[in-house]
Parts: sequence; structure tokens; C-alpha cells
Amino acid sequence: MTKLQIFPNLSKAFFIFLVMITYILLFYFLFKLDLRLDFVSFYASALAYNNHSNPYTSLSATFLSTNEKLPINLNPPFFMEILRPLAFLNYKEAVVLWSVSIFILGLIGAYFSFKLTLKPALFRKNWLYCLVIYIAFYPTIMSTNLAQIGGLLLFFIVIGYNFYRQNNDVYAGLLWGIITSLKLFPALLFIFAWKEKRYRVLIIMIMTCLTAHLIPVFTYGIQIYNNYFSLLGRVLWYGDSWNASIYGFLFRFLVDPYSRNPDLWLVQLIYYITFISGLIWYIKRLNYLERNRNNHRSFCLTLVVMLVLSPLGWLYYFPLLIMPLVDLYESIEQGPPITLDMSLWIISFLFVNFPIGYLAAHQMPPDIFYKLTCFSVYFYGLLIMAYLLSKPNVRHEVSSLKQNMREKNYLLFPAMLILSFGLFIPLIVFVTHLP
Repeated sequence: MTKLQIFPNLSKAFFIFLVMITYILLFYFLFKLDLRLDFVSFYASALAYNNHSNPYTSLSATFLSTNEKLPINLNPPFFMEILRPLAFLNYKEAVVLWSVSIFILGLIGAYFSFKLTLKPALFRKNWLYCLVIYIAFYPTIMSTNLAQIGGLLLFFIVIGYNFYRQNNDVYAGLLWGIITSLKLFPALLFIFAWKEKRYRVLIIMIMTCLTAHLIPVFTYGIQIYNNYFSLLGRVLWYGDSWNASIYGFLFRFLVDPYSRNPDLWLVQLIYYITFISGLIWYIKRLNYLERNRNNHRSFCLTLVVMLVLSPLGWLYYFPLLIMPLVDLYESIEQGPPITLDMSLWIISFLFVNFPIGYLAAHQMPPDIFYKLTCFSVYFYGLLIMAYLLSKPNVRHEVSSLKQNMREKNYLLFPAMLILSFGLFIPLIVFVTHLP
């Protein structure tokens, strides 16, 4: 009997049923346009981009009956090129096509995340349950709920890594170069490829990235980058509850959310020092992990560190954490039962899967205690995970007694409990909003 089969079949069936109901309701509200989607801002900025207007300013949803003011789209200009074709569709058609495509790409990325990290026999027997676990992950639900790009990131980065492992440098470099052009924080993959002496991958990534960033210059003009960098200097929502990065943590701690012109020099100084220190620590850990010849540990550490160091490490990018979580699960589950690492893994999983609603910094209680505890759990979850991944993956030789204890699988029950909690909260919200 496999480890996953120890989870009672009836409970497993009920869990799958809850996941299915959650996503049926999610897509029901999504296709009815009853959800507040980040894609509204994407679509509005794509319309402005096609009309050679400024997509990096406050726009209105003129294509909706509400005609509401929208949050500004922070994605780089190449992201506009990807969205351009959708702007030729009406909004509802664009939402459906975008949401379904991102969801499917996320499933493919999750499939390969589990395939790369689980034992082949275990994966072949349980791959469908693995995908259910992925879509039950609270960040995956929220990314889908907002029509965000968590699934897209997972697809490009993990499929690129799959090609990377197969020594297919061209496809790996292309996929990683494209995703780095769409979102800037995966640029840590440049250092990852460089440290592993995969110079061909690195060169292809650089060439792909440069080409992608030049395309908007030819289709729109150099002004698009002036607009983009001008916008970045005006952004002040780093302290919102879903930003798990070190910059978000510092913003919550040091910046007055009610000030229209806050003095940011101290936050930026501490962030730059922390960023450089974190980067040096990351490179040193790569050297250490390389000496110990770990399979996926260096790559998984890269995924976590890129979210911590990025100024905007949003919760809806956390589908990227599936592979690090599974890699840690596999190594800890094979070791002695009930260890400190097991406890830390459970805590980190609880933190990154904790179902907290999105709150802007000015909506949080003013008490600094809440900002550094309740609204920073995602940051702490990433830190714990980075610590666990910075250690080598040790193979354990265990006695028959410990093997029998291991069969009890102390890690699976709390993991499924945490996953169920993260699923149950959005399910309740969806049910209570039914007509």
C-alpha cells in the first residue's frame, strides 16, 4: 500500500468532491463576471496598448456596465504583447479564453512538478490525486479566482526546468527567457543557470529576454518603457496582505499606509541591504548544495528565494511552491518520524496555505502586532521553506522499527488537514454568494 493510499478512500473521495464543487462554483461566478478579476485591468491596459494610449495609468472599465476605476497594471510591456490578441475579443470571451488557458497550463506545470519530485511508481498510481491537491491549494484557488498568472508562471518555469534536466538547452532557455520578460522576478534563474555552468541556457535566456523586451519598442515605441518605469516609482501597495516578499514585510512594518507621500528612504535602504545579503546567501547555498549533489534542491530553493527577494511576491504566484513543498515532503517523509524539520514543514505549509483575504495596508488594524503576525504569515512561510531547502537532502537508513513507524505517515494527515482548511474557506464564500 502506498503512502497516499493510507489516506482513507472515503475521506479522499469526499475531499475530491469538495474540490470539484469549489471549482464548479468558482467558474460559475467567473463566467457570470461576478468576480472581481485582475484580468479586468489586464484587458483594459491591452485595449489602451492597441490604441497607442498609455496602458500604465489609471483606466476605467468602459467595457463593463459599472465603468469602474481599475487598479493599474504593473506587468512589463512584453506582457501587453501577449494580451494584444485578447483585446480583439469582447471582454467575456477574453475572460473565458484566458482563464481556461491559464488553468490548463497550471495543471500541466503541476503534473510535471509532481512527476519530477515523486518516486515514479508513486506518481504513476496517484498523478490524478496530485493534480487535485494542486488545485485545492489555496493560492491556486485565488490565482484562478482572480484570473491571475500563477498557472502561467508554473508552466513556463517547471516545463523549462524539465527541458533543463533533459539537457535541452534551447527550449529551457526560450521558456525561461520568455517568462522573465513577462514577470521580472524569475530573473533569478539567470543566476541559477550561471552557477550550474549551463552557459548555453544562460545565453539563450539573455537573447530571448532582450528580443522580447525589444518587441514593444517596435510595435508601440520607446515611450512605453518611459510610461512603465514612471509608474513603478509611484506604486505604494507593497504593504498589502498578500505580498509575501521582504519588501512587503518592511512596508507593513515601517510605512504609514495613510500617508500620501511617505518617506521611503529607510525602507529602501534596508531592502537593498537585505536583497544583496539574501542574494549572497542564496549563491553560497547553491555552492553548498552543488557539492552535495542534490537533485532538485537548488532549483526549489531558487523558486522560493525569487518570491522572497522580489518586491512583489504575491500570494497568487505561490503555485510555484508546489514543487518545493513536494520535494521537502518526500525527503522529510523518508527520514525519522516526528522531527524538527517535519514540524517546520507543517508550519510553513500552514502559513503559505493560510486562507487570508486580500487587505490593502490601510485596511489593516493599525496595531503593529497584527501587521507583523497575522498579515505576514506568507512571508514567514517562505522564510521557513527557504531554510529547509537550504539544507542537503540526506538519504536515511532506518531500522525495521522505524520503518514501521514511518508507515503511519505522520506528515500526510496534517498536510491534508491544512489543505482542507484552505479549501473550506473559499468554498463557504462561494456558497454564501449563490443567488
